[in-house]
Amino acid sequence: MDDAVLLAHQRTNRFQYLVFFVTGPSRRGGNGMGHCGAGIESSIVWLQLQDWRITDSKHRQIESCWRDVTLLQPAHWKDGICIVTFWDFRDNNQEFTLRYNPKKPTEGFQLTSKPFN
Repeated sequence: MDDAVLLAHQRTNRFQYLVFFVTGPSRRGGNGMGHCGAGIESSIVWLQLQDWRITDSKHRQIESCWRDVTLLQPAHWKDGICIVTFWDFRDNNQEFTLRYNPKKPTEGFQLTSKPFN
């Protein structure tokens, strides 16, 4: 991964919670023009930290040239919730919606799915 964008940061008494959008080329040295026309790998990463050490984590690939995952709607905020929508052909041809609620950081992100189209 070449780039990380901080989407959310919450702090409780014991923990910090970070949510990132991370992305990079599918092939090292690539220019973003891979065999699928995009050449990009992207994920959402949730981290739980205590004293700057990772105590729990989640990640979900939301865009991949190699795995046929297509980002449909990039990370955006609606009613205080961070939302990302993507299609994963290999995961039962499902459209997924990933949601992160910063008011409930201990839950990490939540995924829902429905058949694509």
